Amino acid sequence: MKRQGQLLFIASYPGSHAARVVSAIEHSLQALEAEPSDLLSVHWNFAVYPLLADGTARVSKLIDRILERSSDMILPMGYSGAYQPLLLREELDRELAWVAANPFGSGFTTVLGIQPEVLFPHAPDLLRDSSIAAWREHTPVLVADRERGQILLRREERDAAFPLLWLEPGWERRSWLSNSHFSQSASVAALLRRLKHFAKIGPEATGFLVGDMTAMEPQQIAALFSALFRLQRAHGGELFARLRECLPRLTPKSAPGREEAGRDASPRPFDLLAATSLIPTDPASRMIRREAERSRSTAHLGRRKTASRSAEERELRHRLERLSPLNPLDESLPHPAHAHRRDPDRTLIADMLGEVLLDEGDFAVRFSSGRLAGLERGGRELLAKIPSRSYLAVDGREIPFSVINAFSIEGEQVRGLRVSARAADVDFVHPGTITQDFLLVQDFRQLVVTLSVHYPELQPQLYVEAYAAMEIPLFRLEEGEEIGVEGFYPDGEKYRLRLPPTPGVRCVPGSRFLLTRGEAAFLLAFPEGESTTIDLLPIRITAEEHGLLLSVNPRGFYGRTAANQLAGIEEHFTLFLDAGLRQEIPIPPLDVNPGSEVRPAWIRRTAAT
Repeated sequence: MKRQGQLLFIASYPGSHAARVVSAIEHSLQALEAEPSDLLSVHWNFAVYPLLADGTARVSKLIDRILERSSDMILPMGYSGAYQPLLLREELDRELAWVAANPFGSGFTTVLGIQPEVLFPHAPDLLRDSSIAAWREHTPVLVADRERGQILLRREERDAAFPLLWLEPGWERRSWLSNSHFSQSASVAALLRRLKHFAKIGPEATGFLVGDMTAMEPQQIAALFSALFRLQRAHGGELFARLRECLPRLTPKSAPGREEAGRDASPRPFDLLAATSLIPTDPASRMIRREAERSRSTAHLGRRKTASRSAEERELRHRLERLSPLNPLDESLPHPAHAHRRDPDRTLIADMLGEVLLDEGDFAVRFSSGRLAGLERGGRELLAKIPSRSYLAVDGREIPFSVINAFSIEGEQVRGLRVSARAADVDFVHPGTITQDFLLVQDFRQLVVTLSVHYPELQPQLYVEAYAAMEIPLFRLEEGEEIGVEGFYPDGEKYRLRLPPTPGVRCVPGSRFLLTRGEAAFLLAFPEGESTTIDLLPIRITAEEHGLLLSVNPRGFYGRTAANQLAGIEEHFTLFLDAGLRQEIPIPPLDVNPGSEVRPAWIRRTAAT
């Protein structure tokens, strides 16, 4: 009898909120224990902290119940499950090394007596050389690429690609379900139809099914396992397999090719950016990560250490926790002490709402109706001549920040333009405001842009799908034309990659970024005051009437977040911008700062929602 294809089911529990993770595992076990233990193999994917570090009797019993299931397997997510693209080198080393054993007495080997065989991080970093070197010590590793519907198995420094179906919250209400209301029986039937189609991957192929269990409600978890049991029985109990038994044949040679899965078996470096799409970039999530990043001491940037080893490890553990998925969001962050520090004294000169040109030597900045519309160096305009945009997308509608005024300003060593804008709508409880200062500073090469944002308060039932304080159109792309990206980390690490001209959004990590198209280059950097921050820069490629357009959206986001997560948040940050020929643009070191013209960045919530 010809062997059928097999599925590997991974129950994933991301998050550092212990109660949420424990509750999701309890509901999963309740559903599983209603059937014979050997009917369905489950791969449990969770972080060491906080689960194993909890040490309570409740958690210990949960772990014992998992270990009693001989058909199951544990795939560690990492020590904390932190978003690895946001970690410095030393932090990533601990995130991996502490999985088996750590100074806090938790770890899979220490607590469970088992040695992890495969790692499945929630959002891995495979861009930096040090990250790739660290992964070589912990192979094999699974990396999910949700957008392309594939999962990568990194083994012996090579990648193999396999089909992936990822079930997120609300899977039972997707468009492929006939009714819009929750119905367990209808949900099971719909998932069965989806999985039966997905399971047709060839007799020698293997596919992966991953469920985001932490985000599911108890009835969704029960419905999912009910569907999996029915599907397993329909295939004679042989459809779902265990990774341990499959590993010997899951080699790059057995990866499905174009004919089987319609995908390349060897992914390009660009594919590895899929992990960053899992990291939320909305203001509320960034506010939490910002507080964690403040705790990075100068020791993490290669300077003299001052804390004891034990104190440093405790602080690092806390930081890793705060750089992982959080549920629910923490609203108890302190207000930054410098949040109300006054701006440097500047004089408003004249209304400048029309076409404006600011120049200094061979550098010129163009504005149109208060919007940044171009950068020139040596008379060469190398960027798209399209004004920047500030807006929110709310439930399918785009609501702009309308320019109220634009005044030329002058200071002791600075001149520039100050633009004020406001967003208001019938769905807004309170409007949002943005103030942008565009500054040419004496003896400083780059354009300095400071942004002060007060996010609007919207009706709580709404969802924000995109936000931009200043989305900057950079390049028009021709068919087949790739874009070069260089990202620089605060501790000196860097990476390079090529983005193909494909519509969509990608987020690249770092603190300074250089984007190149042919000989044209654009630099975006954050100043010294943010030297401990690892940012995610959203890059969007859109299909326009005359081709493709690439834009960047610093401190913005494309995604979906509840409107009440934005209410009351205020933010201030600074950018350095430059454009010109690639060989002529220097990458500013971290200690470059135009003095008193730049306030430290901050983000805070002024009122609870």
